[in-house]
Amino acid sequence: CINSDVCVICKPGYFLNSDNTCVTDCGCGNVGNPETRKCEPCASNCAVCHPINHEICTKCKKGFFLYNSKCSEVCPSGYWANSVTRTCDPCLSLCETCSNGTTCDTCKEGFALYNNLCVDKCPDHFVIINRKCVECETTLKCQKCNPNDLKECIKCYEPFYLFGKTCIDNCPDGYHNLPNFTCEKC
Repeated sequence: CINSDVCVICKPGYFLNSDNTCVTDCGCGNVGNPETRKCEPCASNCAVCHPINHEICTKCKKGFFLYNSKCSEVCPSGYWANSVTRTCDPCLSLCETCSNGTTCDTCKEGFALYNNLCVDKCPDHFVIINRKCVECETTLKCQKCNPNDLKECIKCYEPFYLFGKTCIDNCPDGYHNLPNFTCEKC
């Protein structure tokens, strides 16, 4: 030190900061480089970084999230922004996007959203529209409806018969019940 307040180099374990004093902690966004014994800035938006390679972040400043050792404002697809840990955490495996680690917002190609989870097949009385399971707008006797017209039934639960676009208990007069639970004109 030149005098008791101004230093040019610090003892091991201490780092020279911007006001030429020796400190043990360089503060948020800075790191003590053990080789130069100086406080040096971390990469942009890093709160804590690697002491030698300052581009490698280990913790981000508020409003930024750690992903692949970098801090960014948004997380990539398949990850969600955890504001508690300030990290990009993975979504469930079939999610394309999510807001937390236990539910999905959208699903990957080939899957549909049902009760905030991604499924490969919607349950009965639901059809896939735009990667979402959408409930049919038919009676509960209908097992499957037309995705282009939710009011049109295309398959009924047994023992009900499909007649036109609806499900009925028995085929009407002039029709007979077929083994595939549809009605055929006599």
